[in-house]
Amino acid sequence: MADIIQKIFAQPSWDVMASLALLAILFFYGLARGKGRIAALVIYTYVALAIFTALPIERIAGFIPSQPVYIVKSAIFLALFLLLALLLGSKGKKGFAGVGGWWQTLILSLVEAGFLSFILIGFLPDERVQAFIPIVQKIFLTPAYRLPWMVAPMALVVLLRWWERKGS
Repeated sequence: MADIIQKIFAQPSWDVMASLALLAILFFYGLARGKGRIAALVIYTYVALAIFTALPIERIAGFIPSQPVYIVKSAIFLALFLLLALLLGSKGKKGFAGVGGWWQTLILSLVEAGFLSFILIGFLPDERVQAFIPIVQKIFLTPAYRLPWMVAPMALVVLLRWWERKGS
């Protein structure tokens, strides 16, 4: 395992760098806004994914012929996600989790970054996926991991909420 990690950081590929950048952004955002905001982002991700699956993506992509379908899919999903985050974001409400522990924010940020990566990588065609390093392919593209990626973020939010209520 140490050899794999050393190899990844010795010559990082763009997929590793993008994943680390996404993780860093979510982690620092979580530290600044609290785990409640990251938990809200998890919910917005599910809502954006539900809306996205109902859209006629192929027809929409047909209106933008100069872009590959996976770019259009990624842009539409991210636009939905950001729109939900902006429109539904609460200002000043003390909802779930407040500030919370830094370790809870870290774990929630990791899972949210992984969930977003899982969704976005799923839009890529097979020839693009082959460019990823094997560990990224295994974690994000193995069919056996589809259900855990779809369930883990919400399960973690529920678990943290339960833990918070139990402690108060």
